[in-house]
Amino acid sequence: MVELRIAARDKLISEEDARSRIDALRGHDLREQLNRYVFENATAQQYNLQLGAGTEKRNWLLSAGYDHNVSSLAAPFSRYNVKAEQNFRLGKRLTLTGNLMLTLSKSKNGKTDPSQINSATGILPPYTQLADGQGNALSVIRDFRTGYINGAGNGKLLDWSYYPLEDDKYSSSVNKVNDVLASLRSAYQLTGWLKLAGTYQFEQQDGQITTINSPQSYYVRNLVNVFSSIDASGALKRNIPLGSIRDQDYSLLSAHNARVQADINKVMGRHSLSGIIGGEIRSTGVQTSTGRIYGLNESTLSTSVVDYLNPIKTFVTGRTDNVPNRDAMGRTLNRYVSLFANLAYTFDERYTLSLSGRRDASNLYGLNTNDKWTPLFSSGFGWEVSKEKFWGGGLVSFLKLRTTFGASGNTDPRTTAVTTITYSGFNSVFTQSPYALFSNYANPELKWERVFMFNAGLDFALRGNRLKGSLEYYRKKSVDLLALTPIDLTAGVGATLVKNSGVISGDGVDLELSSRNITGKFSWSSDFFLNYYKDKVIKNYNSTFNGRGKLGGNVSYTGIVGYPLYGMISFKWAGLDPATGDPQGILNGAVSKDYNALMGSSLKFEDMVYHGTALPLFTGGLGNSFAYGGFSLSLRMSFKLGYYFRKNVLDYGSLMIGRQGTADYASRWQKLGDEVHTNVPSRVYPNSDLRDEFYWGSEVNVLKGDHIRMQYVNLGYDFKLPRGKKAGFSKLQVFVVAGNLGIIWRANKEHIDPDYNGIPDAKSIAFGFKSTL
Repeated sequence: MVELRIAARDKLISEEDARSRIDALRGHDLREQLNRYVFENATAQQYNLQLGAGTEKRNWLLSAGYDHNVSSLAAPFSRYNVKAEQNFRLGKRLTLTGNLMLTLSKSKNGKTDPSQINSATGILPPYTQLADGQGNALSVIRDFRTGYINGAGNGKLLDWSYYPLEDDKYSSSVNKVNDVLASLRSAYQLTGWLKLAGTYQFEQQDGQITTINSPQSYYVRNLVNVFSSIDASGALKRNIPLGSIRDQDYSLLSAHNARVQADINKVMGRHSLSGIIGGEIRSTGVQTSTGRIYGLNESTLSTSVVDYLNPIKTFVTGRTDNVPNRDAMGRTLNRYVSLFANLAYTFDERYTLSLSGRRDASNLYGLNTNDKWTPLFSSGFGWEVSKEKFWGGGLVSFLKLRTTFGASGNTDPRTTAVTTITYSGFNSVFTQSPYALFSNYANPELKWERVFMFNAGLDFALRGNRLKGSLEYYRKKSVDLLALTPIDLTAGVGATLVKNSGVISGDGVDLELSSRNITGKFSWSSDFFLNYYKDKVIKNYNSTFNGRGKLGGNVSYTGIVGYPLYGMISFKWAGLDPATGDPQGILNGAVSKDYNALMGSSLKFEDMVYHGTALPLFTGGLGNSFAYGGFSLSLRMSFKLGYYFRKNVLDYGSLMIGRQGTADYASRWQKLGDEVHTNVPSRVYPNSDLRDEFYWGSEVNVLKGDHIRMQYVNLGYDFKLPRGKKAGFSKLQVFVVAGNLGIIWRANKEHIDPDYNGIPDAKSIAFGFKSTL
């Protein structure tokens, strides 16, 4: 439409012709074109086979699986996995177990992802045509105007048109991952109550991504043109050679894990002692490399050399830039050491006292030994009340009370105690020498995060296990949390540094129930779980309040002391201006449209609206299973309650520049009185980014996220096979599963799915069978 307006302005076509062509565009719908030419039904296939045999002294298990999936963009994915397990008993005391698992996966690109079919200024106009009436691919705008690329270079450049429906034919991307996981375990029963065991595990995973863009691909044509030049005599120079561009990415992971432990299980009359004592070491290394080849002839495998060092004047803007260079290498190595012990003493099968301790070390942390190592512990007590003499049984057949207290630790591989740098891959334009950027600044005080937790619970069962479950309360406190912390500016490394500076506390309750509602020829069983959790920030040295920066998205870190770590806050809303449709807020108790002041640095937390947590306070699920004869039916629902989310809203800046809008455009304020039934601001020109930002962050766009979702329905049938005859199978079941069935109730009245706030996952239907030979 823009090109038509420009053509009419320049008198290349008449105004009547421009209006006629623009009216014709109204009948085009990009969504219909995507559904017809791009999207297709996704399929998923999964096959599994398991075999096993042996005796008490020697037995084996072999399983194999094959997955073959095709996405809605016709992108194939395949995976093979084989697992072998061998067990030996050598004498009465020694056992050996070996495991080997091999996984091979391969994925390829499919059709061009619609999210990538964009222009330089945003998404394509809704009237864009991808194909003509006969299905022939059409070009669409990409990086430059059609009028510009049609005349650029006077015909000496490569075709600069972009054909989304054809481009995937000239671009190939293959991702291969091979993974080998092997382990060996030996155990020796030293005495009747003491067993020594050792385990070694090795994993190697190599990944390879090969991407080839042929000369006909838009990527190659565009890059060649951008780095081309035409001198005063009209001579063309291509600084990127013609031919395919091949990108190669390699990664190699090697992980070693060794563990030795002693298992204790001693019974002495009414006393029993059980536990483990041991140590573990782990090393994980990752090597990566990326590279690019220009001017590849895929028939002769010849290549060309490009100049990476010297900046080149680009064709479109005239500014200088370097030819893209992907040659890079990387390597990381993380090591962990752990010593542990876990002992439990039980008296008379009723009272249990447990103690555990471990000391973990990582090469990531401080220069002091005490910072590299962190002591972890736990202690607990359990009482099986239902075994007491005074317990008369009755309705409750089992009851156990328990409590524990302990400390655990967390690490973040992205942080280290020493200064680390990353080379840029380019030479400095000033020194023509390699240069690097700081990744982490030295912090010799860096140490493990610590989490202290107390919990108390009970396990119970009614007579006949008609109803059983558990109820648990826990309280945890996390200290020395890694967070950006203000530092002295004279240190010369910026205003903040990642340090152990945060403290958070939280309380939670877990409830699990399972019931046998009906037994017999027709059976019905249920299971239910409910989790409650609420946290609070106790200390945060980076707590300088910046209301504008605390809004974030749906789940954003706010870090306000005394409130949840992930809170939902917004600007106070005073409706739309009846005269103009401008959004209004509250400033110093009065209605205002001074967006700078409404969102400025003087804004305090008290001046904003705190809605609650952005994470659910309650999460849970309910499942029901029914069976009759050979038929079985399972249904599962899940729910999230007690939280808020910020919906996607109309942003006029994104709409005007990037053509990204929402259906709210039809509900915008247009005339006096519209403010009574809409909160969507009017459209103004020139647009105000501050106006858009205030509306986006206002309380009117925060909604309750509570909802109930139907996860899946599974219907199966078990065939009754004749006994004593060679029927081929001893068991055979066929089933159909419908998944991602969507929300069945939500608190918000705008029919928005809080989990996605956009396009939800597609519903799926799976058919299959299980058999046993």
